[in-house]
Amino acid sequence: MMNLNKKISTEVSWAALIVGLAAVGVVFYILNTSAYEYTLEYERKDITVKNVAPQDAAVATTTATSAAALHEAPYLNIKGEFFKAIVARTVAEREQGLSGKVGLGARQAMFFVFDNDDRHGFWMKDMLFSIDIVWLDAEYKVVHIQNNATPGSYPNVFFPDKPARYVVELNSGTALNLSLKEGDQVKVSL
Repeated sequence: MMNLNKKISTEVSWAALIVGLAAVGVVFYILNTSAYEYTLEYERKDITVKNVAPQDAAVATTTATSAAALHEAPYLNIKGEFFKAIVARTVAEREQGLSGKVGLGARQAMFFVFDNDDRHGFWMKDMLFSIDIVWLDAEYKVVHIQNNATPGSYPNVFFPDKPARYVVELNSGTALNLSLKEGDQVKVSL
């Protein structure tokens, strides 16, 4: 297990914690079971859960899918939410993007890396699902957001208002759900 040497304490319901961790595909383990306080450790984070009945503790040994899948590089941290990044660095990877794919996982994002700042245009050619497109500057700050770009919008091309170095594609509705706006900082671990 890897730790950030930092504990995040929170009062949460046991069911909400299990559902939330399972949704992002995290393996978790009970480390401290004194009284009604349980410390659960999972990739790069510690969470302290208080006021959990002992009979509910067995649920914590459930394996969701893969702890490593979420917090190993490459990943994006967008407003405190982690997304496993599919990185497109080459011209061929950027041209292909998500075209022809059936979708992104709930905690996945496509991350496009460009060599220079420009008003990089994106279209929905051969896309099978709607996405949010987020342009970032060289400092990973949001400079433009295109919410809900649909496959039916092709052949329209979406451009940012300002030059960008990076582009993130997320499942449609994610930017709104996160209240993402221009100027927000995205943390990137490649």
